[in-house]
Amino acid sequence: MAGFGIGAVAAIMGVAGGELLIPMIVLLFGEDIKTAGSLSLLVPRVWCRFGCQETGRQYITA
Repeated sequence: MAGFGIGAVAAIMGVAGGELLIPMIVLLFGEDIKTAGSLSLLVPRVWCRFGCQETGRQYITA
C-alpha cells in the first residue's frame, strides 16, 4: 500500500519515487536513515534484474 501511495504522489509531483521512498521507510517503519538509504538502493536493483531477465527471454524466444 505504501508503494502505491509513493507512486501516486510521485506521479502527481513529477518526481522519481526514490525521493519519497526514504522518508516513507523512516516514518512508516521506524528505520534509521542509513538503513532507509540502503533499502532505497536495493529496490531498483530487484526491478532491474527482473526487467533484464524478461527482456533477455523475449530476445531468446524471438
